Formats: sequence, C-alpha cells, structure tokens
Amino acid sequence: MKHHTLLALVLVAIAGVSYAQGSLDTNKIYALQEVQIVGHRIDENARYQHNQTKYYVTKILPYLKVATETFAAIDAKENDPNLSNKDKRRFVKELQSHLQSEFTDKLKDLNVTQGELLMKLIARQTHSSVYSKLTQYKNSFVAVKWQLWARLNGLNLKKEYNPQEEADLESIMNELGYPLPTSYK
Repeated sequence: MKHHTLLALVLVAIAGVSYAQGSLDTNKIYALQEVQIVGHRIDENARYQHNQTKYYVTKILPYLKVATETFAAIDAKENDPNLSNKDKRRFVKELQSHLQSEFTDKLKDLNVTQGELLMKLIARQTHSSVYSKLTQYKNSFVAVKWQLWARLNGLNLKKEYNPQEEADLESIMNELGYPLPTSYK
C-alpha cells in the first residue's frame, strides 16, 4: 500500500512539473489549408438546378468579364487626378455608347434568370451592388429608374452579394476557376 501511495505521489508530481513547464498547452492555434468538398447531388431536382445554373453562368461569363474590365477602366479614370469631371463624364458616355452598340442585342437574348445571375456576379466581382455602381457612374435618377424597373420584374439592384447565401453559385464559380475575390476575405 505504501508503494502505491508513493507511486501516485510521484506521478502527480511529474504531471505537475510537466504542466508547470508548459508541455501541456491547450491554446495552440493551427492554420489549416482550405479544403473544397465536392460531392454528387442525390436529389435529381437539385442536380438539375445546379447544372442549369452552371450552364447559365458559362453563358454569361463573357459579359461578366467585359463588365468587370469596364468598371476597372472607369475606376481608373475616376481616380485620375489629371482629368476633369467633364472628361470623366465624357469617357463614361463614350464607353456606354460603345457597349450599347456592341451588347444590346446580345443582352436582350438573356432570360430573367441569366440577367439576375449576371447582376449577382457583377456585385460579387466588384464588391458593390449594381445600384451603387449606377449611382456612382451615372446619377441617382438613372439608378432609381433602373431599380424601379428591376423591382417590377422581381429583382433588386440594391442587393449586395453574400457568399454564404449563394453557396451553390460559389461552388460553380470555383469549379470554373473564378475564386472569391480577396475583398471578401
């Protein structure tokens, strides 16, 4: 019995010493690599929705690319201190005229779902709503006019993009090689 008590005291003493020396640390933080989990959809309806959305996204990707490049060009002009406001407005008007002549017929062929996806993805890539872009580059009257039209058609130009709410769309964009912009992280 003496040996058991002595052994227990020795073990408690060793555990106390190792804890005091910091070998038992419960506050370690490890940075893990991001892992994407991809699985097959069991529900036929969910799989159909996913494939349909992916098809729509691949169809609107060229327009998304042009839109983000256009916004980047306009932002560069807006931030140029050597240009007057008149020159900036003229640049936006010329760019709008060029884009309208090139894309009006093509964009009219998009259905409502594709248009909604395009608005969401523009908001995703620019990290601001389409309404705020219209207000910034045109004026409040134009933005309100298009917001009214959108609301009559069940859309909302003021909606900000939220990656958590659009998990399926994020999955599709990652599959297509368009990761979430760093401005969201």
